[in-house]
Amino acid sequence: MPLVLIELKNPAVVNADVWKAFDQIQTYKAQIPDVFYTNELLVISDGTEALLGSLSADPERFMAWRTIDGITLDPLGEFNELQTLVRGVLAPQYLLDYLRYFVLFEDEGGIIKKIAGYHQFHAVRLAIGQAVAASRPAGSQKVGVVWHTQGSGKSITMVSFAARVSIKGCADHTLRNGLLCFPSFCNQPDKTETCYQHGIGFGFGDGSNHDIPIMHSKSVGIKVFVHSILIACVEIGNPSITAIAEFSRA
Repeated sequence: MPLVLIELKNPAVVNADVWKAFDQIQTYKAQIPDVFYTNELLVISDGTEALLGSLSADPERFMAWRTIDGITLDPLGEFNELQTLVRGVLAPQYLLDYLRYFVLFEDEGGIIKKIAGYHQFHAVRLAIGQAVAASRPAGSQKVGVVWHTQGSGKSITMVSFAARVSIKGCADHTLRNGLLCFPSFCNQPDKTETCYQHGIGFGFGDGSNHDIPIMHSKSVGIKVFVHSILIACVEIGNPSITAIAEFSRA
């Protein structure tokens, strides 16, 4: 069952760069599609540059994997991208987690497979650890903040976190009767289309995240915003989505 396909090009061959590897995979798709029936990840490399992408990804969606431990960037140097990728995402302890929680499907008029980047993968793993610690009886009950710049993939981060924290919370016997087992999620996107994306646009291969969200839409101040969160979180186990235009002064 081939889950990962790696296409390598010889850097000693003129014009045999990483994009020739991408083109080769497109040929495989046309000529031997059976190879991709169980595919989760594609890796293309010319021995120096190495990029990771999904089966439906365009060239611009292929990305470098720049860390092994989630802390140090390019730990093996800039010319060892392939080794960093192999050790940072294809090692069993990372790959099994990645395949379960970080491969998503979105309906954009056709099913698109989307995968997390290294920053999303490690942000979620770190946030899970913080959430578990904070939710214990002696915990602070404060998880923290994950900061994203515009266009950096916060939707994938949030959806992956929601899926993983629920299972982690129920699997840990010390948290089974606590807030992390079948928790509620309060999400306040700033656009209606983002609200749809977070609530029902994404799904996982195991069928999770199929709840229809509660949706509201209004511009609110910070004080009202906090009140709306409390209202939205009443129903345990269902994600609650509230769309707001922007933060304004209360």
